[in-house]
Amino acid sequence: MDDTKIRNFLVVARTLSYTKAAEILYKSQSVISRQIAAMEDELGMQLFNRNTRGVTLTPEGEVMARALKEISERYDRALSDAAAMKKGIVGVLNFGALTGQTAKKNFFGILNGFTKTYPSIKVNFETQDIARLKEMLSQSLLDAVFNSDPHFRGNEAPEIESMYTGIARNCLMIPVSHPLAEKNPNDITLEDIEKSTMYLLNGGAFSNLAPDFDRFCIRNNIRPRVINVKSMGDLFIWMSTGSGITCMNEDCILFDNENIKCVFLPNMGGIPEHIIWNNTNTNPCLKTFLDYARSYLSTHRPEKFMPPE
Repeated sequence: MDDTKIRNFLVVARTLSYTKAAEILYKSQSVISRQIAAMEDELGMQLFNRNTRGVTLTPEGEVMARALKEISERYDRALSDAAAMKKGIVGVLNFGALTGQTAKKNFFGILNGFTKTYPSIKVNFETQDIARLKEMLSQSLLDAVFNSDPHFRGNEAPEIESMYTGIARNCLMIPVSHPLAEKNPNDITLEDIEKSTMYLLNGGAFSNLAPDFDRFCIRNNIRPRVINVKSMGDLFIWMSTGSGITCMNEDCILFDNENIKCVFLPNMGGIPEHIIWNNTNTNPCLKTFLDYARSYLSTHRPEKFMPPE
């Protein structure tokens, strides 16, 4: 049984008039009559009683009308949902970020505005190390990655694209139990930094900060005592002892820790932040998100990134 027969039957069942049904469907009464008769022959049952007083549904016709009305409504809903999904306004987006990293520079505003504008798109988020983020992005297990590590995009496949969203500034992070935390940030000197023990990640997440800090020390002719740590977890433990300080960017999760005092000094540099995606990804919601992000950034222009000397 085709859609046309079902549609004709439902209109006649609703109006109980071949004349009105013909007007609604922009067809002649004879065409409507032939199609209803063909449907009755196909089903092997009479659907309407026809007499000089009008048209009524038979008991069998009433059963078919209820069932086919429900099927038709479900079909229309499914068609509408599928069209919305094709347009990228209904669906799921999976985002990734670096473990130990938070989203600050425009990305939070983009994501917050996007979820309000497109409430029918569900957003999932997970954190991983850089290697796993790259792998998941290449396999389209993640639709996009938020990252402030410029090395993330190194040696990537040509299908990997990115959108610059701003700069995460580097800063000193000082445990509140450290003597330097008692000083006014404006009074902290290069000599104070040189006398402090500095914990720096050397390998893994945020390891890109070590060269930035090296350049800062060379530029200012200071040589603090540096202890290299291999993971963010190790850094958290060392910082909790209050025995040293670190140089991280403002997207590090330590930035919001009440036991850490963050101090921005001139010429400490910063890390460019990006939304990164695989252009072979076929999720239509990804295009919707990227279009929204571009629109957002056109009115919330990110500061220009100046590469370190």
